[in-house]
Amino acid sequence: MPPRNLEITENNLLVRVCSWNVAETSGSECPEEMLEEWLLGTPLSTEDARNPLEKEGKTITSPDIIAVGLQEVDMSVLAMCLGCCTCTTGNGETWKDGVGEFLHSRSYKLVTDKQMMGLMLLIWVKTDLIDDHGVDVESTSVAAGFFGVFGNKGGLSCRMRIPQVAGPDLTICFVNCHLAAKTKMIARRNRDYHKILQKTHFKKPPHKVTSHDYVFWFGDLNYRLEIPIAERHLATTPNTNKTTILKRYDQLRQQIAANRVFVDYAEPAITWCPSYKFQKKSKGIYDDRRDPSYCDRILHHHTSYAATTSLDGSGEQDSPLLQYSDVEMTTPSQTEMACDGIDTAATPVLQNGEDKKSFLSFDSVPIVCLSYTAIDDSVGSDHRAITGLYLLPQVCLNDLGCISVRVDLDEKDDGQPLVN
Repeated sequence: MPPRNLEITENNLLVRVCSWNVAETSGSECPEEMLEEWLLGTPLSTEDARNPLEKEGKTITSPDIIAVGLQEVDMSVLAMCLGCCTCTTGNGETWKDGVGEFLHSRSYKLVTDKQMMGLMLLIWVKTDLIDDHGVDVESTSVAAGFFGVFGNKGGLSCRMRIPQVAGPDLTICFVNCHLAAKTKMIARRNRDYHKILQKTHFKKPPHKVTSHDYVFWFGDLNYRLEIPIAERHLATTPNTNKTTILKRYDQLRQQIAANRVFVDYAEPAITWCPSYKFQKKSKGIYDDRRDPSYCDRILHHHTSYAATTSLDGSGEQDSPLLQYSDVEMTTPSQTEMACDGIDTAATPVLQNGEDKKSFLSFDSVPIVCLSYTAIDDSVGSDHRAITGLYLLPQVCLNDLGCISVRVDLDEKDDGQPLVN
C-alpha cells in the first residue's frame, strides 16, 4: 500500500508500460487473450490490497496511457536500410494494426507511432482524455547499432506534456530501447545507454530525457544473469524469492550499484521468472544453451528519487541503489565512448544525477507501482512480454479533464501527423 502521507484522490493518472522482444513474430499472430493481459491487465478490485483506492470502494480498471515498446519487429536487410529514416515496415504495420484494433475498440487513440528497424514505440491514450485543441507530443530516435548508425540497436523516445489546472504542465518521457547483446558485452550496453541518454534531444523544452517530471525507460536492455548452472533452478522456479539471485548475479543491478547506468532510476521488486531465453513457440521451456536472464526491464525516474514509493510504503521498491554497495565492474573507457560520438566531457562515466534537470516544470509526486510482471502466454518469441502498471497520484488535468496532445513532426518523418 502507498505510504500514509500519500493522499490518493480521483485525480490519479494510470500509466501502463508494456515491452516485448517479439523476435519478428507477426502482430497478427498475437491472440486477443494475451493482448488483454499484457496491455490492460486484470482490474484491481476494491478487495485487492494493491488498489490504493480500496478504502474508497473504487476499482482501478483501464489505464489512461498505454506505452508499448517492441524490439526485433523486423531485422531484415531492407528494414535495416529503412531504419535509418525511421519508416514503418510490413511487420511493424501488423503490430500497429493488431494492437490498434484491440485498443481502438476500447476507446483508446494512437498518439505516437514510430519505428526504427527492430524498435517500435506505440503510445495510446484514452479517447475521453484527449483534447483535440491541445498540442504536445514529440518523438525522436537514436541509433546505436552497426557502425553506430543502424537501428538494430538504439532507442526511441517520446515525450508528452499534460496541462494542469494550476501550475506548470506535467511532462512524461517514454524511452524504448534495445541494447547490445551477448553476456560479456556489459561495457557496450553501458555505452549504448549513455549514447541514447545524451543524444536524445527534443525540439522543445524539456529537451533531455531526465529533465522530464517522469521517465519510463524500458525494453530489451540485454543485461544478463551470470548464474552458476547449479543455481539456475532458483531463477526459473515460479513463486520463489528472486532478490538474492538478482543481487548476486544480475548484471544490470551490479552496474546500477556501481553508478554506471540508470543513476536515480528505480525498479519495482521482480517476482517473476527470467524473461529470456525460451524455446520459440514453447510453453515456458527455457533454452538450456543460454543462461536464463532478465533481459527485459522497466525502470522509472522522477524529479525526487527519494519520494519513490513501493506498495509497502518503504520507499525502496527493491532498488539496488538503496541496497547494494559499489562493486568493481568493467565500464566503457573515455576513448570508447568518444568513438561512439559521446561527449565524454559532458557525460562522465561515473556520475550522480547524470542528466541534471534544467527544466523542472512540476513538483513531482511519487510513482506508485501497482504491478510488474511477465506474461507467461506470450508464445512465439524467445522472450516473454513484460508489463507494469504505475499510478501518478494527484495529477490535476486541465479544466476539461483532458490530456492535451501535441504533434511535433520529427525531421526524419514523412510529414504525416502522428495524430489524425
